[in-house]
Amino acid sequence: FGSSQAEGSVRPRALAGPRCSEAAMGKFIKAGRVVVLLQGRYAGKKAIVVKVFDDGSRARPFGHCLVAGVDKAPLKVTKRMSKKKITKRQRVKPFVKYAN
Repeated sequence: FGSSQAEGSVRPRALAGPRCSEAAMGKFIKAGRVVVLLQGRYAGKKAIVVKVFDDGSRARPFGHCLVAGVDKAPLKVTKRMSKKKITKRQRVKPFVKYAN
């Protein structure tokens, strides 16, 4: 009770259906943007969008993007460590991945 609309009223045409939301949706993922991956092996890792495929490709017929990030950052190095250990600890392990 207290409703301003009648019981059998119909929603206006502009608000009905999924097409309205698709047309209003803007492109917010662009090349160079920093993103946080939420699923998979690299969940929680920050990455940079390299290339966006809004319309999809032949292999992936849906919108996706190519991202690159750092899988393993360099570790702390001290004076007493050997040269071999220092080079191993200074190594950066990158990753490249397609993300939806």
